[in-house]
Amino acid sequence: MSSCIKNDKFDNSYCRDIVNGKVKAKSALELMQSRYYAYKTVNLEYIQKTQIDNWSQEQLKEVEHWAKNSFWQHLEIINYSETEVEFKAYYIYKGRQELIHELSTFIKQGDKWLYKSGKLYDTKVNIARNAKCICGSGKKYKQCCLKLLY
Repeated sequence: MSSCIKNDKFDNSYCRDIVNGKVKAKSALELMQSRYYAYKTVNLEYIQKTQIDNWSQEQLKEVEHWAKNSFWQHLEIINYSETEVEFKAYYIYKGRQELIHELSTFIKQGDKWLYKSGKLYDTKVNIARNAKCICGSGKKYKQCCLKLLY
C-alpha cells in the first residue's frame, strides 16, 4: 500500500506533505488519498489543482459548504490499479451517516497525477451499532459517531 497508509491507519502527515507540495504523489492511489485529506481539511485549492476540470464559482461554493460541514471519519481503499482507485469515504453530514463509493480514474501528465473522472456507486451505509466505529477510535459505533447522528 502507499505511503499515505501506515499500519492500516491513514497517515495525515504524509498526505499533508503532498497537499502542501513538499512531496509529489507517486501514484494515482497517493493522489486519491491526498485528495481525501484535502477534502477533510477543506483545501479546495489543492482539489482543483489536481483535477482535469475546474468547478464554476457556484460549484466551488457548494463543495466548500459540504466539505466544511462534513465530519470525515474514514477512507477505505477497495481496489486500485495504476490509473484507477475504488474507495469508500465515510463521513457525517447534516446529522446523517453518509458514504461516497467511487471508482476514480486518474491520468499522469509529465510527473504529475490528475483526477480525470469518477463513477459513483449507489451504496448504502450499514454500520452495526455494536461494531467498531468507522472513525478508528476503538470504541463501539453506538458509543462514538452514532451519537453525532440525529
